[in-house]
Parts: sequence; structure tokens; C-alpha cells
Amino acid sequence: MRRSLLCLTLALFAAGCSGAKDMFSAHANVAAEAGDQTLSADSLAGLLQAAKGARLTPETAEFLANLWVDFQLFGAGIADGTIGTDSATIVRVMWPEITEAIGTRWHDQLMEKRTAFSASGIDSVYAANDSNAVRVLQHFLVRVAPTASEAQRVAAERKAAGLLARVRGGANFGQVASQNTDDQASRATGGVMNAAPRGMYVTPFDSAGWTLAPGQISGVVTTPFGFHVIRRPPLAEVRAQIEEYLRVMAGRRLDSLYMDSLGAAKHLKVKSGVAGAVRSAIEDVNGHRRSGKTLASYDGGEFTVRDLLRWTGSAPQEISDQLKSATDSQVSGFVRALALNTLLIEDARANGVDLSTEEYQALRTGYLAGIDTLKFALGLNSDVLDSTASAADRERAVASTMSAYIQKLLRREVPARLIPGGLASYLRDEMDHSINMAGVTRAVEIALSSRDSATAGTPSGPALPPGGPAMAPQVGGEGR
Repeated sequence: MRRSLLCLTLALFAAGCSGAKDMFSAHANVAAEAGDQTLSADSLAGLLQAAKGARLTPETAEFLANLWVDFQLFGAGIADGTIGTDSATIVRVMWPEITEAIGTRWHDQLMEKRTAFSASGIDSVYAANDSNAVRVLQHFLVRVAPTASEAQRVAAERKAAGLLARVRGGANFGQVASQNTDDQASRATGGVMNAAPRGMYVTPFDSAGWTLAPGQISGVVTTPFGFHVIRRPPLAEVRAQIEEYLRVMAGRRLDSLYMDSLGAAKHLKVKSGVAGAVRSAIEDVNGHRRSGKTLASYDGGEFTVRDLLRWTGSAPQEISDQLKSATDSQVSGFVRALALNTLLIEDARANGVDLSTEEYQALRTGYLAGIDTLKFALGLNSDVLDSTASAADRERAVASTMSAYIQKLLRREVPARLIPGGLASYLRDEMDHSINMAGVTRAVEIALSSRDSATAGTPSGPALPPGGPAMAPQVGGEGR
């Protein structure tokens, strides 16, 4: 045993042991596995080349390997019945939607009791000029590009002055704004902007808007965006916007107080040194998917790496990307926030908040329809899923169909379909799979070598299949 361990160690530096080099070379020829199916480095290199315009990098290759795993697991799950229609499976797959629904309902119930505002309170906020004041402003904009010529700027200012003359002459401000403003964000509301405290706008706009009396209209105001005309609507026109703003602000404060008190009541404690564990998990999701390593503890439970990946798996890919570069303190705060979310759901259920029968049935209907839609889009028809064929033959047919779909997808011959994040996570929890970075790296080397050879032999460039998409690693975030 000592001799073999020593041989393996030395093999990392020099192929001096008989058989060791062959073993590592063979491993590098496998890029990914999903159930009984294997994606070789050569096959992954072919996918890289099929994706016209793709950068031949390990990140792109890893994305494609994960894409292949998701599709192969889905096909295998359909073939062998892993993707069930029972309530337990649906609850696991639809966990992000269920959690969102329960959390939102509980939040709304809490806020409804605590964020009622009197008419006099809204009046005082509208009339105030101190730090508690809130304004709703209405405007229209004649935009001027930073590179505009002097003649263009003069023409834009004249247009703004002409519109100002119209509203001062009695034209409806909202109609003028809807028909003429270059601010697309407020065009649909007749120029009415969101309620905001002082200091939320660029200085010239902010200063002009906050000097207006109710119903008053400004002159032409110049900002880096162009020329504005601003109106301060009377309270009767914007009472609803101010009340909503106050509700949202109060809700945020109450959310913070509620979550802090929930953490304190449950003695929530984030473990020291969690940043390293989180980064390792984010970098190698497949290797940590089932990890029970504790990141935070609280009365009656704990928050683990597995829980973390469950939350991040249903979040946009940008979240995972940001975690990789976040500070240790920020990562620790993120873990605490997710653990608090878990406590929130537990508290909601303890207070009788859960899905109604009708809501569950709606989710179930959506789940079943989604599975059927995916099967149809991917070509998993009755011929492929022939019930009279043996299980082995059926699995081979499904695997071949999935490989063919991926090739068509990269050539843009079929609409893009990704396996939803909740379903992909469920399949990876239930079925064997792996991504081998040595094989992924080898695939990139093969693709680069093939490209270089093609370039050397054909001055016009490599002959890649036509119509492939410009794939980027972050595109597949929801399917991983």
C-alpha cells in the first residue's frame, strides 16, 4: 500500500511509476457522467466546436458539460420514472415556488397589521420640508446626448420651452408628457415618478423639484440628461403613491426588526470561518450538493452547505458569481440571511401559513404541464419511450435523443430549452452524476488544437457547423 500511495504522489510531478500515467490519462478522457452515460473529452470538444462563436475556455466547457448532465439526467429520469408525479416529488421540485408563496403570504399578513397610515399622517409627509418629507414629482424630458452639438442642444431646449408654453397655456401636463417625454420609465404614467425623499435625483432636478408648491410647474431645468419641465402634483393626485412609499419603507424597517428578533429568539449563530466553506461549495456544487457541513445553528436545527446550495440553486447565477468575490464578512452575512429565511418559513408554518389545496393543485398542474412540454420539445415521444422495449434499450434511446437535441440546440436548429433549476437540483440529488475538470480541460485542449489545425490548413478559418450560438458560461445558470 505504501508503494502505491508513493507512486501516485510522485505521478503528480513525473510519470515515473508504471501504469500511473495511463490511469490519469484515462480519467482525463472523461469530462462528465450522468447515470450510465459518459461524456468523453472528445465529445465535449465537439460540443465546444459546434457552439459557433463560443470562447474555447474551461468555463465554457464546464457550462456545456453541466448542460449535458442536466439533459441526460432529465431523459434518464423520464425513462426510469425518477421524475414522479407524487406529492413528495412535486413539493421537492417546486420548492422555490412554494417557499416564495408561503414567505410572501406571511410577510403580507405581518405588514397588514403594522403598516396602516392615517390620512393626517400622509398629509403631514406631503407638506413637510424636513428629513421626513416625501415628494412625488411629474416631469417630461427632452433628452440631449452628451456628444450633441451646440445646435442640437439649442433645438432641444427650444422644444422643451415650447412644451412648457403649452402646459402653462392650459394643456394637460400628463398628456403632454405621455406624448413627448424621452423618459421611457415615466411615459406610461404621464410623467409621474415614484415617491422619493430629498436627494434621490440629480442635483439640478432635485433642487428645482423641491422648491415647487403643490400644483406649481417649473421652468426649463437643465441636467446631464437634457431639458426637463417639472410639476409638483397636488396631494389628491398622488396620495396613493405616497401611502405606498410609506408602506414599503415601514415594511423594510419592520422586516429588519422581525428578522432580527426571530434570529435572537432562536439563538441563531453563524459558524466562524464559513466563508471558505461557502466558496468551496460554490466552486464545486456537484461535490458539495449532499454536504451536511453546518454553516449556522439555531434552536432545533442547523443550516448546512446542502441548504445553502438549495437556496442558491434557485437564485440567479449572479448571486453565486458575487459570492466568489465577496468579503468574508459579506459571505457570513449572506449565510445569516439565508438561515433567517429558513426560520421565516418555519415561523410561517408554525402560525398556520401554508399552501391552500387550490394553490397546491395549481402548482401540480403547472409541474405536470412543464414536464410534458419539455418531453415534447426534447423529442421524448412514444417512439423513444417505447414501453415494450427493455429498460436498457429505452435508456439508450433516450440518451441518444438527448445528445441529438444538444447538438441541434448549439446549431440553433431548435428552440432553446433548459431544465428548470428546481428540477435540475432534484435530479442531481437523486441520480449519480459528476463533472471531471481534468476531462473538461482536456476537451478545451482538443478543441483548441483542432481549431489551430483547421486555421493552418484553411486560410479562411475553421469549418464549424453553421448557425451555432455564441455561448457564454453564465447563460446556463438556471439549469445548474
